[in-house]
Amino acid sequence: MIGSLLLCLPASLSAGEHAVLHPADATLYLELPDISAAVAAYCDAPLLRVLTGAGLSSAVAGVRRLPEPEGFDLAAAARSAVEDRLEDLPWEARRGLELVATAQSASISLRAGNDGALIAALAGGELLGGGIPYGALHALEGGGFLVVLELPSADASGEAVYLMEGGLGAAGVLPDTENMALLGESAKVRRYSIPSGAGDIELWFTRVGARLLLGGGTTTPESVATRAADPSAPFSIASTADRGAARAAFGETGGAPIYEAVVRVEGVSDLVASLVGSRFPDAEYAGRTLARNFFYGDRLLCHRRVQLTDGRFVTDSFTPEGTGILGSQPLDAQSFAMLPAEAVGAWAADLDADALAELIETLIADLSGMDPEFVLSSLEAGFGFRFSEDLFGSLGRRMVFYCMPITGIALPKLVLAVELEDAAAFERGVSGLAAFLEEVAGDELSLSTKPYRKTPLVTLTPAGGGAPSGGGAAAMMAGMFSPQLAIGVLGDRALFALNSLHVKREVKRLLRENTERHLAAEAGFFPSGVVDAGHTDWGAIVGGFYEAARALAPMAGQFTGGELPVDLTALPDGKLLTEHLQPSVSWNLAVEGGVLRHRESSFGPETHLGLAAGIGYLVTMGFPSGNRRGSGGEELPRVVVEAVPAGPTPLEITIDHLRSVKVALVVYKSDGGRYPAELRSLLDATASFPQGFLDPKEFLDGWDAAFIYGASDDGRSFTLHSAGPDGADQGGGGDDVPLP
Repeated sequence: MIGSLLLCLPASLSAGEHAVLHPADATLYLELPDISAAVAAYCDAPLLRVLTGAGLSSAVAGVRRLPEPEGFDLAAAARSAVEDRLEDLPWEARRGLELVATAQSASISLRAGNDGALIAALAGGELLGGGIPYGALHALEGGGFLVVLELPSADASGEAVYLMEGGLGAAGVLPDTENMALLGESAKVRRYSIPSGAGDIELWFTRVGARLLLGGGTTTPESVATRAADPSAPFSIASTADRGAARAAFGETGGAPIYEAVVRVEGVSDLVASLVGSRFPDAEYAGRTLARNFFYGDRLLCHRRVQLTDGRFVTDSFTPEGTGILGSQPLDAQSFAMLPAEAVGAWAADLDADALAELIETLIADLSGMDPEFVLSSLEAGFGFRFSEDLFGSLGRRMVFYCMPITGIALPKLVLAVELEDAAAFERGVSGLAAFLEEVAGDELSLSTKPYRKTPLVTLTPAGGGAPSGGGAAAMMAGMFSPQLAIGVLGDRALFALNSLHVKREVKRLLRENTERHLAAEAGFFPSGVVDAGHTDWGAIVGGFYEAARALAPMAGQFTGGELPVDLTALPDGKLLTEHLQPSVSWNLAVEGGVLRHRESSFGPETHLGLAAGIGYLVTMGFPSGNRRGSGGEELPRVVVEAVPAGPTPLEITIDHLRSVKVALVVYKSDGGRYPAELRSLLDATASFPQGFLDPKEFLDGWDAAFIYGASDDGRSFTLHSAGPDGADQGGGGDDVPLP
């Protein structure tokens, strides 16, 4: 029943009606404006056409060695697998999912609350406060959410409310109810208070006609009623100026709407710095610098609209205008002329070399804590080049990145080409920098400066990146994936690749007469004024990798040492997987108030979901799972082994507590601007963290000893370790347990 509903949904509302209900400052807003139209259009989506085609079903049956391959239906098998899983759910849950599956339109908004708790959650912390994991209910403190579902009828929304109220009541949670005016009607609102270590979290739900609303935190029913009463007031997502600019840039709709979304994160540099600093304390300020360069106004703001038109997903995104190192000037015809005609993936962009040099110098200062001029002058004096002038002052503005055809299982032939205005200066800079890196790395890096056809070629190879030792198929495969950094210097461009052979092939191609042009270089292929643009032939790329892997399939037995449960020699021709894949086209264009990013592709949001489901199905298809419905087999006996749980070792406790303390320190710094002078300060309550930053029991290691902690005088860095099982502090050496 549910499997059928997932593939056939009814008509929906027009777009825009949901946005007036959601707060203007939402961190995330997602709307599915017309679910039935999206589902109908998805029948023409490339991935579904492949999955539902008879050719793939026959191929899968052959690979699996099924006794009657002609009767196998992959789509039916996948639908049956989903229904089998759902059958294990309680009746109320199944009925609830059936109701959700009939929704005509839907929307959700999330507003981030406690920034410190959010950072802790993203940093992977299990920081405890009042017995509740940080990043769970604590992240809701000061935040809120709203879910809106448009169901087919008032009866359906009434049944949904009945199921939710009954489920909470069975758990002993009873609501406070009140009637209030909402969306022009009188609505009965159920309010619930959920206890947490950070205080009670309020949840509520109600229905208005066929519309079901579920919210919590700062998104109250009163705030929803205020926004709905005056859609023109500056309180909702629909009324924001940036949404208006995005709608103007997007233009008219031209296909089945899939979704619209808004992402808004303020203070991106602080968030990135905290996340980077939690794992790499010395790189915290470098993370902040990168974030400020790539996020205009120190915020992430993006409006996105996805439509499905003639089997292609058309994605338009709008972001405020930035001032980064790419895309400040329109591309010209010469930019696309740098692309080889046979490239299966191509991208061209405008490069601001001065901005890039400034960014690199700032990163050097952040990472070293020293004046970049002093660092670079010492470098230049020792290795005979001028860092900024030779490496960046020699660059032009044109830059292209391309992928040549896939011809085997090896590193893909990816090439970055940057226009040169002074090839001699760039060669001097690259050679000097490579010599410096070789000296610093010692035996871990080898340098080659042997030219190719009188073209300067600099190659850096990591230790072990040469010919693999030993023999056999595994050694041969390892040799195919040994990366290098190879840089070739021609008169008009610099070439960067992952293998010196790739650079040599490009040099050879460029030195011979070649009048062929990439199709992206044709006049009118991209709109006039684009600041970067790309074209990707996914059929050629996916097909190339697949055919290369299929050619190696007979060798699989050498790696496994025995017979495989599948017949890899029965793998189908690659055209079966790629015949519906059209090339992707993308471009960015400066518009009023921001940048419009346009993309047309055969891949939509279903791709990741479909791949995950397919991998899961392939992983489990070879294992018996008892008497499934319609299998006709006997139910296998179940063996239950009572396991005796073993407690964590002192070392495991120590590592776990060290991680918790590290995250607590990061959150403390995000709240107060510096790391604490002593560890016990993490127990102190603040306005944002009334429970403190750490559970007291996590101050001790697995041997019940205090951690060894120290903070720098400026509060920008810290050291932390355990004295280990012998209890003697050895400065992080010996049997001391360092910060993981």
